[in-house]
Amino acid sequence: MLNFKILTIFILFFINYFINCQTNLIENSISYTAAVAGHTVIESNGNSFNFQQNVNLYNEHAQNAKKKQAQMIIYPEFGLTGTQIFQATNNRQQLATDFCETINFNLNEPICTQEIQLISPNLHQLACIAKNNSILVVVNFCDKKSCSSSNDKDCPKDGQFLYNTDIVFSENGNFITKYHKTHPYPGEPYDPAESDQPLIYFTSSFDVTFGLFICFDIAFIHPAVDLVRLGITHFPYVAAQSAAGPKIVSTWTSLHSNTTALFSNLGSRFSGFFTNGISLPYTTVPLSSSQSHDQTYIATLQYSKN
Repeated sequence: MLNFKILTIFILFFINYFINCQTNLIENSISYTAAVAGHTVIESNGNSFNFQQNVNLYNEHAQNAKKKQAQMIIYPEFGLTGTQIFQATNNRQQLATDFCETINFNLNEPICTQEIQLISPNLHQLACIAKNNSILVVVNFCDKKSCSSSNDKDCPKDGQFLYNTDIVFSENGNFITKYHKTHPYPGEPYDPAESDQPLIYFTSSFDVTFGLFICFDIAFIHPAVDLVRLGITHFPYVAAQSAAGPKIVSTWTSLHSNTTALFSNLGSRFSGFFTNGISLPYTTVPLSSSQSHDQTYIATLQYSKN
């Protein structure tokens, strides 16, 4: 009889403990809805970039996302220029002149303004996509910075650093942060990030903290794994990896438990959302104005605040 009472107490204690654990797990988790753009670049037949046509498609992706209550959208690497920037005819000077702009803004500085339009017309348009659709935007761009070999031994011959850059705009079109790609892929016309660039991460208005790294960075400890070691678990991951992309991202998230990658891959296919090596369910919305099979991928994701 005594043993039965002890067993009953133990079972009740275990049930209570389990319920409390589940309650704490629910209380410490939130869900959010995100979108990634499956975007095929409209490339130019000449020497210039079709920036405006691609921005128009970006805006349609954002409209698709917002209609499905997405709170953020991620665009792919080279999504505004295409891989033609690897070609010798499209040299650094052309890239710097036609596409890159200096990203030198203060935290929460409004970018979708007439003043910014005069000095940074490309960034102005991208920020206005965020503001006009009330959606957080992570977009791949090019940051340029003048330098002189007289005081910087690493200064390129053309007197400017060009960085493969992720830039983040808030739902109001304000500047949140930027990240320079640490490991440019061989053949990219971009320079490696500054050696003293810190780990870049930010917390959204919906209380999710995201870490930033770009495409080839995923193959290195820094910054990708270092962000995980810091406790960052969700990553807007922009890349140009074609059909190999999902396997790369799936493997990376399986190696780093409880990480989630919001994967925007260049091209209409092969984007998605991955956690612990598993491809998560998503819905797609096609672009009505696109001549290809471009679509916006949308998913609701779980985030633990622990």
